[in-house]
Amino acid sequence: MKTGGVVAMLGLAAVVAGPVLAQKTAPQGWLLQEQVMSGINDLTLAWYAPGSGDVLAAFNCQKGYSDVVFTAYTDRPKAGTKAAKLALKNGMQHVVMEAISGDMHGRYSVGGIPSFQSELVDLLKGPFTILVDGVEVGRFSTTTAQKEFDRIIAACPPRAARN
Repeated sequence: MKTGGVVAMLGLAAVVAGPVLAQKTAPQGWLLQEQVMSGINDLTLAWYAPGSGDVLAAFNCQKGYSDVVFTAYTDRPKAGTKAAKLALKNGMQHVVMEAISGDMHGRYSVGGIPSFQSELVDLLKGPFTILVDGVEVGRFSTTTAQKEFDRIIAACPPRAARN
């Protein structure tokens, strides 16, 4: 799973960077991008920092498949350490993932591979916090992009919900 996760995270970096680099102004906030390549529909919902257009967090999945790659871009940890746990939290709700971390295009990223099970879907109905090894690295709101969240969740349903 770790090798697949790293490959998926590298693919996410290319998917997120490609269309954005072609834009003349930096995007900001949540942006849903869909790309169809060889009959596979990739969906990426990413948060772009106002001003810089840097991606700070992103969800990526392929339509019809339940695994979701979640990636957070953070400060580099102390030398010789690697992130072990990545969590999304909204109040008492939380989803914890084994962390996959490393450098991507000159930025440090921490990712995990959950699926849109009910716990994650419920968590994404409001503001959420990203934690890496228990330390908060970002807070995000879904209220301005609930349609985009609904779209990616519907496209990549949990295994039990697929027809």
